[in-house]
Amino acid sequence: MVVARCLDLSIASHGENEAEALASLGDSIKDYVEYALKQGSLDNVIDPAEDEFWDIYKKKEIRASFRPV
Repeated sequence: MVVARCLDLSIASHGENEAEALASLGDSIKDYVEYALKQGSLDNVIDPAEDEFWDIYKKKEIRASFRPV
């Protein structure tokens, strides 16, 4: 089980592998934004995750940028 999370919208989804989790997350984001548009509340869509999750993301991005040569 893999969980994918959109940190800008605080939406999460899951799948059996990374590809499925990301596809499911994409569908969830699409549905969320479409619903917000229908409700006229697109301005309220952005709901950033807690700093703890952003810190984890930033650390992983830094590690990924320092690949051994």
